[in-house]
Amino acid sequence: MTPKVTISLVTYNGGKYLPYLLPAIQKQSFSDWELMILDNNSADDTIEQIESFKIKHTLLKERRNIGFACAVNRIINWSQSDYVFLINQDIQLPPDTLDKLVKFMNSHPDAAAAAPILCYWDFDNLQTTEIIDTGGLRLTKSYHIYDWLQGQTLASQKLETQEVFGVSGALAIFRRTALNAVALPASNGGLEYFDENFFAYFEDADLAWRLRLAGWSSYLLADTIAYHHRTISAAPNASYQHSLIGQTRYWLGADQRRRRKSRHEFNAIALSNHLSMIKKNSFKSLTLKYSLHIYSYIIAKIMYLTFLDGSGFKGLVRYLHYRPRMINKRKAIIKLRRISTKDLQAWITKS
Repeated sequence: MTPKVTISLVTYNGGKYLPYLLPAIQKQSFSDWELMILDNNSADDTIEQIESFKIKHTLLKERRNIGFACAVNRIINWSQSDYVFLINQDIQLPPDTLDKLVKFMNSHPDAAAAAPILCYWDFDNLQTTEIIDTGGLRLTKSYHIYDWLQGQTLASQKLETQEVFGVSGALAIFRRTALNAVALPASNGGLEYFDENFFAYFEDADLAWRLRLAGWSSYLLADTIAYHHRTISAAPNASYQHSLIGQTRYWLGADQRRRRKSRHEFNAIALSNHLSMIKKNSFKSLTLKYSLHIYSYIIAKIMYLTFLDGSGFKGLVRYLHYRPRMINKRKAIIKLRRISTKDLQAWITKS
Protein backbone atom coordinates (compact mmCIF):
# COMPACT_ATOMS: atom_id res chain seq x y z
CA MET A 1 0.00 0.00 0.00
CA THR A 2 1.35 3.42 -0.99
CA PRO A 3 2.21 5.55 2.05
CA LYS A 4 0.71 9.00 2.47
CA VAL A 5 4.10 10.71 2.72
CA THR A 6 7.53 10.12 1.23
CA ILE A 7 10.28 11.55 3.40
CA SER A 8 13.03 12.72 1.04
CA LEU A 9 16.49 12.88 2.60
CA VAL A 10 19.55 13.72 0.52
CA THR A 11 22.82 13.11 2.35
CA TYR A 12 26.36 14.22 1.72
CA ASN A 13 29.01 13.81 4.42
CA GLY A 14 26.29 14.22 7.03
CA GLY A 15 27.30 11.42 9.36
CA LYS A 16 27.53 13.71 12.37
CA TYR A 17 23.89 14.77 12.00
CA LEU A 18 22.27 11.39 11.45
CA PRO A 19 22.40 10.16 15.09
CA TYR A 20 20.03 13.06 15.83
CA LEU A 21 17.97 13.20 12.63
CA LEU A 22 17.10 9.52 12.16
CA PRO A 23 15.71 9.04 15.69
CA ALA A 24 13.68 12.26 15.25
CA ILE A 25 12.16 10.85 12.06
CA GLN A 26 11.40 7.53 13.74
CA LYS A 27 9.67 9.30 16.65
CA GLN A 28 7.21 11.22 14.45
CA SER A 29 3.65 10.78 15.72
CA PHE A 30 2.43 10.56 12.11
CA SER A 31 3.42 7.08 10.97
CA ASP A 32 2.10 6.62 7.42
CA TRP A 33 5.41 7.43 5.71
CA GLU A 34 8.29 5.89 3.81
CA LEU A 35 11.86 7.13 4.11
CA MET A 36 13.87 7.39 0.89
CA ILE A 37 17.51 8.40 1.25
CA LEU A 38 19.83 9.28 -1.61
CA ASP A 39 23.48 9.59 -0.71
CA ASN A 40 25.65 11.76 -2.95
CA ASN A 41 28.83 9.68 -2.63
CA SER A 42 29.67 10.65 0.97
CA ALA A 43 33.27 10.20 2.08
CA ASP A 44 32.53 10.03 5.81
CA ASP A 45 30.53 7.49 7.84
CA THR A 46 27.12 8.56 6.48
CA ILE A 47 26.34 5.17 4.93
CA GLU A 48 27.43 3.30 8.06
CA GLN A 49 25.24 5.55 10.21
CA ILE A 50 22.21 4.89 8.00
CA GLU A 51 22.71 1.15 7.78
CA SER A 52 23.36 0.71 11.50
CA PHE A 53 20.26 2.59 12.64
CA LYS A 54 17.17 0.40 12.75
CA ILE A 55 14.74 2.45 10.71
CA LYS A 56 12.81 1.26 7.67
CA HIS A 57 14.20 3.00 4.63
CA THR A 58 15.23 2.78 0.99
CA LEU A 59 18.85 3.79 0.42
CA LEU A 60 20.05 4.90 -3.00
CA LYS A 61 23.80 5.34 -3.46
CA GLU A 62 25.31 7.58 -6.11
CA ARG A 63 28.86 7.11 -7.36
CA ARG A 64 29.32 10.87 -7.63
CA ASN A 65 27.77 14.01 -6.21
CA ILE A 66 24.87 14.70 -8.57
CA GLY A 67 23.71 17.77 -6.62
CA PHE A 68 20.73 18.45 -4.42
CA ALA A 69 18.19 19.24 -7.15
CA CYS A 70 18.82 16.10 -9.19
CA ALA A 71 18.87 13.92 -6.08
CA VAL A 72 15.49 15.15 -4.84
CA ASN A 73 14.02 14.75 -8.32
CA ARG A 74 15.04 11.10 -8.37
CA ILE A 75 13.35 10.46 -5.05
CA ILE A 76 10.15 12.18 -6.17
CA ASN A 77 10.15 10.27 -9.46
CA TRP A 78 10.71 6.95 -7.69
CA SER A 79 7.89 7.50 -5.17
CA GLN A 80 4.10 7.71 -5.50
CA SER A 81 2.84 9.20 -2.23
CA ASP A 82 0.37 12.09 -1.98
CA TYR A 83 2.93 14.26 -0.22
CA VAL A 84 6.72 14.64 -0.36
CA PHE A 85 8.41 15.81 2.84
CA LEU A 86 11.79 17.37 2.10
CA ILE A 87 14.22 17.33 5.00
CA ASN A 88 17.86 18.40 5.08
CA GLN A 89 20.39 16.29 6.93
CA ASP A 90 21.11 19.12 9.39
CA ILE A 91 17.54 19.38 10.70
CA GLN A 92 16.16 18.61 14.15
CA LEU A 93 12.39 18.28 14.45
CA PRO A 94 9.87 17.73 17.27
CA PRO A 95 7.76 14.51 17.11
CA ASP A 96 4.54 16.25 16.01
CA THR A 97 6.04 18.17 13.08
CA LEU A 98 4.96 15.87 10.26
CA ASP A 99 1.52 15.29 11.80
CA LYS A 100 0.79 19.04 11.88
CA LEU A 101 2.00 19.52 8.31
CA VAL A 102 -0.08 16.64 6.92
CA LYS A 103 -3.22 17.80 8.73
CA PHE A 104 -2.77 21.29 7.34
CA MET A 105 -2.28 20.06 3.79
CA ASN A 106 -5.32 17.78 4.06
CA SER A 107 -7.49 20.74 5.05
CA HIS A 108 -6.05 23.21 2.52
CA PRO A 109 -6.37 21.76 -1.00
CA ASP A 110 -5.02 25.00 -2.51
CA ALA A 111 -1.68 24.51 -0.75
CA ALA A 112 1.23 23.31 -2.86
CA ALA A 113 3.57 23.47 0.12
CA ALA A 114 3.73 24.18 3.81
CA ALA A 115 6.60 24.60 6.23
CA PRO A 116 7.19 25.23 9.92
CA ILE A 117 9.09 28.18 11.29
CA LEU A 118 12.71 27.12 11.19
CA CYS A 119 14.95 28.31 14.01
CA TYR A 120 18.70 28.03 14.29
CA TRP A 121 20.04 24.80 15.78
CA ASP A 122 23.31 25.38 17.62
CA PHE A 123 24.70 22.00 16.71
CA ASP A 124 28.13 22.55 18.26
CA ASN A 125 26.50 22.91 21.68
CA LEU A 126 23.47 20.71 20.84
CA GLN A 127 21.10 23.49 21.79
CA THR A 128 17.99 24.79 20.06
CA THR A 129 17.53 28.55 19.89
CA GLU A 130 14.79 31.09 19.19
CA ILE A 131 16.79 32.73 16.39
CA ILE A 132 14.73 32.41 13.23
CA ASP A 133 16.45 30.76 10.30
CA THR A 134 13.54 31.21 7.87
CA GLY A 135 9.90 32.19 8.00
CA GLY A 136 9.39 31.45 4.33
CA LEU A 137 10.62 33.12 1.15
CA ARG A 138 10.01 36.67 -0.04
CA LEU A 139 10.50 38.31 -3.43
CA THR A 140 11.79 41.89 -3.75
CA LYS A 141 11.66 44.50 -6.51
CA SER A 142 15.20 43.54 -7.45
CA TYR A 143 14.08 39.91 -7.93
CA HIS A 144 16.10 38.93 -4.90
CA ILE A 145 14.46 36.06 -3.00
CA TYR A 146 15.43 35.85 0.65
CA ASP A 147 14.54 34.06 3.87
CA TRP A 148 11.97 36.18 5.67
CA LEU A 149 12.75 37.06 9.33
CA GLN A 150 16.16 35.41 9.22
CA GLY A 151 18.17 36.50 12.26
CA GLN A 152 15.15 37.79 14.18
CA THR A 153 13.95 36.12 17.38
CA LEU A 154 10.63 34.40 18.00
CA ALA A 155 9.99 36.67 20.97
CA SER A 156 10.22 39.75 18.74
CA GLN A 157 7.57 38.46 16.33
CA LYS A 158 3.86 37.79 16.69
CA LEU A 159 3.48 35.27 13.92
CA GLU A 160 0.31 33.63 12.69
CA THR A 161 -0.15 30.86 10.16
CA GLN A 162 -0.17 32.65 6.83
CA GLU A 163 0.37 32.39 3.13
CA VAL A 164 3.90 33.20 1.97
CA PHE A 165 5.50 33.59 -1.43
CA GLY A 166 7.28 30.26 -1.03
CA VAL A 167 8.96 27.92 1.44
CA SER A 168 12.56 26.93 2.00
CA GLY A 169 13.61 23.53 0.70
CA ALA A 170 15.46 22.83 3.97
CA LEU A 171 12.25 21.48 5.53
CA ALA A 172 8.86 21.53 3.80
CA ILE A 173 6.01 19.32 2.69
CA PHE A 174 4.84 19.41 -0.95
CA ARG A 175 1.67 18.18 -2.61
CA ARG A 176 2.52 15.80 -5.43
CA THR A 177 -0.27 17.05 -7.71
CA ALA A 178 1.14 20.58 -7.39
CA LEU A 179 4.65 19.38 -8.14
CA ASN A 180 3.42 17.50 -11.19
CA ALA A 181 1.54 20.59 -12.37
CA VAL A 182 4.78 22.58 -12.71
CA ALA A 183 7.19 19.77 -13.60
CA LEU A 184 9.15 19.87 -16.84
CA PRO A 185 10.55 16.92 -18.81
CA ALA A 186 13.91 15.75 -17.48
CA SER A 187 16.82 14.58 -19.60
CA ASN A 188 16.64 11.09 -18.07
CA GLY A 189 13.04 10.57 -19.16
CA GLY A 190 11.44 11.43 -15.81
CA LEU A 191 10.10 14.73 -14.55
CA GLU A 192 12.17 17.70 -13.40
CA TYR A 193 10.71 19.37 -10.31
CA PHE A 194 13.79 21.18 -9.05
CA ASP A 195 15.91 22.59 -11.87
CA GLU A 196 18.78 20.12 -12.32
CA ASN A 197 20.91 22.71 -14.11
CA PHE A 198 21.05 24.58 -10.78
CA PHE A 199 22.86 21.72 -8.99
CA ALA A 200 22.32 23.45 -5.62
CA TYR A 201 21.14 26.84 -4.30
CA PHE A 202 18.09 28.81 -5.48
CA GLU A 203 16.43 25.56 -6.59
CA ASP A 204 13.79 25.98 -3.85
CA ALA A 205 13.23 29.65 -4.73
CA ASP A 206 12.85 28.76 -8.39
CA LEU A 207 10.27 26.07 -7.57
CA ALA A 208 8.40 28.47 -5.27
CA TRP A 209 8.20 31.03 -8.09
CA ARG A 210 6.90 28.45 -10.58
CA LEU A 211 4.27 27.17 -8.15
CA ARG A 212 3.11 30.75 -7.57
CA LEU A 213 2.90 31.39 -11.31
CA ALA A 214 0.79 28.26 -11.72
CA GLY A 215 -1.71 29.52 -9.16
CA TRP A 216 -0.70 27.40 -6.16
CA SER A 217 -0.25 28.68 -2.61
CA SER A 218 2.45 28.11 0.01
CA TYR A 219 2.04 28.49 3.77
CA LEU A 220 4.02 29.11 6.92
CA LEU A 221 2.69 27.25 9.98
CA ALA A 222 3.26 29.48 12.98
CA ASP A 223 2.33 26.77 15.50
CA THR A 224 5.04 24.42 14.22
CA ILE A 225 8.74 24.99 14.91
CA ALA A 226 11.73 22.93 13.81
CA TYR A 227 15.47 23.59 13.87
CA HIS A 228 18.18 23.96 11.23
CA HIS A 229 21.95 24.11 11.58
CA ARG A 230 23.00 26.83 9.18
CA THR A 231 26.17 28.90 9.45
CA ILE A 232 25.22 32.37 10.68
CA SER A 233 27.00 35.30 9.07
CA ALA A 234 25.97 37.96 11.60
CA ALA A 235 25.29 38.48 15.29
CA PRO A 236 22.49 36.25 16.68
CA ASN A 237 19.95 39.07 16.98
CA ALA A 238 20.84 40.88 13.78
CA SER A 239 19.23 40.51 10.38
CA TYR A 240 21.36 38.43 8.05
CA GLN A 241 21.26 37.13 4.51
CA HIS A 242 21.01 33.55 3.26
CA SER A 243 24.44 32.16 4.22
CA LEU A 244 26.52 30.75 1.38
CA ILE A 245 28.93 28.99 3.72
CA GLY A 246 26.40 26.56 5.14
CA GLN A 247 25.20 25.54 1.69
CA THR A 248 28.78 25.17 0.46
CA ARG A 249 29.41 22.70 3.25
CA TYR A 250 26.59 20.54 1.89
CA TRP A 251 28.00 19.72 -1.50
CA LEU A 252 31.69 20.58 -1.45
CA GLY A 253 32.72 19.68 2.08
CA ALA A 254 34.46 21.71 4.78
CA ASP A 255 38.14 20.92 4.22
CA GLN A 256 39.98 24.04 5.32
CA ARG A 257 42.48 23.77 2.46
CA ARG A 258 39.66 23.80 -0.08
CA ARG A 259 37.36 26.31 1.62
CA ARG A 260 38.42 29.31 -0.46
CA LYS A 261 38.13 27.43 -3.76
CA SER A 262 34.81 25.89 -2.69
CA ARG A 263 33.33 29.27 -1.88
CA HIS A 264 34.53 30.64 -5.20
CA GLU A 265 32.84 27.80 -7.10
CA PHE A 266 29.69 28.09 -5.06
CA ASN A 267 29.38 31.85 -5.45
CA ALA A 268 29.65 31.42 -9.22
CA ILE A 269 26.87 28.79 -9.25
CA ALA A 270 24.67 30.90 -6.96
CA LEU A 271 24.98 33.92 -9.26
CA SER A 272 24.29 31.83 -12.36
CA ASN A 273 21.23 30.27 -10.74
CA HIS A 274 19.88 33.65 -9.67
CA LEU A 275 20.07 34.95 -13.24
CA SER A 276 18.59 31.70 -14.59
CA MET A 277 15.67 31.91 -12.17
CA ILE A 278 14.85 35.43 -13.32
CA LYS A 279 15.09 34.44 -16.98
CA LYS A 280 12.70 31.52 -16.48
CA ASN A 281 10.01 33.05 -14.31
CA SER A 282 9.78 36.83 -14.62
CA PHE A 283 6.97 38.80 -16.27
CA LYS A 284 8.42 41.13 -18.89
CA SER A 285 6.14 43.99 -17.80
CA LEU A 286 7.30 43.73 -14.17
CA THR A 287 10.92 43.42 -15.23
CA LEU A 288 10.54 46.66 -17.19
CA LYS A 289 8.77 48.37 -14.28
CA TYR A 290 11.43 47.40 -11.75
CA SER A 291 14.36 47.41 -14.17
CA LEU A 292 16.34 50.00 -12.17
CA HIS A 293 16.09 47.87 -9.01
CA ILE A 294 16.77 44.60 -10.83
CA TYR A 295 19.76 45.58 -12.93
CA SER A 296 21.42 47.73 -10.27
CA TYR A 297 21.23 44.77 -7.90
CA ILE A 298 22.56 42.31 -10.48
CA ILE A 299 25.41 44.58 -11.58
CA ALA A 300 26.37 45.29 -7.98
CA LYS A 301 26.33 41.57 -7.21
CA ILE A 302 28.51 40.70 -10.21
CA MET A 303 31.00 43.45 -9.37
CA TYR A 304 31.15 42.49 -5.70
CA LEU A 305 31.77 38.81 -6.43
CA THR A 306 34.30 39.67 -9.14
CA PHE A 307 36.35 41.80 -6.75
CA LEU A 308 35.81 39.33 -3.88
CA ASP A 309 37.14 36.18 -5.52
CA GLY A 310 36.61 36.43 -9.28
CA SER A 311 33.42 34.37 -9.13
CA GLY A 312 31.25 37.15 -10.58
CA PHE A 313 32.70 36.76 -14.07
CA LYS A 314 32.71 32.97 -13.80
CA GLY A 315 29.07 32.97 -12.71
CA LEU A 316 28.09 35.18 -15.62
CA VAL A 317 29.85 32.84 -18.07
CA ARG A 318 28.09 29.87 -16.50
CA TYR A 319 24.73 31.59 -16.88
CA LEU A 320 25.37 32.38 -20.56
CA HIS A 321 26.18 28.70 -21.09
CA TYR A 322 22.83 27.62 -19.61
CA ARG A 323 20.81 30.54 -20.99
CA PRO A 324 19.50 28.71 -24.11
CA ARG A 325 18.12 25.97 -21.84
CA MET A 326 16.52 28.59 -19.58
CA ILE A 327 14.84 30.19 -22.60
CA ASN A 328 13.33 26.83 -23.56
CA LYS A 329 12.18 26.22 -20.01
CA ARG A 330 10.67 29.70 -19.90
CA LYS A 331 8.49 28.86 -22.91
CA ALA A 332 7.10 25.84 -21.05
CA ILE A 333 6.60 27.82 -17.83
CA ILE A 334 4.67 30.57 -19.65
CA LYS A 335 2.20 27.94 -20.85
CA LEU A 336 1.62 26.88 -17.24
CA ARG A 337 0.92 30.39 -15.91
CA ARG A 338 -2.41 30.81 -14.17
CA ILE A 339 -1.95 34.23 -12.53
CA SER A 340 -1.73 37.76 -13.87
CA THR A 341 1.03 40.32 -13.62
CA LYS A 342 -0.99 42.09 -10.94
CA ASP A 343 -1.28 38.88 -8.91
CA LEU A 344 2.49 38.42 -8.85
CA GLN A 345 3.13 42.09 -8.15
CA ALA A 346 1.11 41.75 -4.94
CA TRP A 347 3.84 39.43 -3.63
CA ILE A 348 6.72 41.78 -4.33
CA THR A 349 8.02 43.49 -1.20
CA LYS A 350 9.65 46.90 -1.05
CA SER A 351 12.95 45.72 0.37
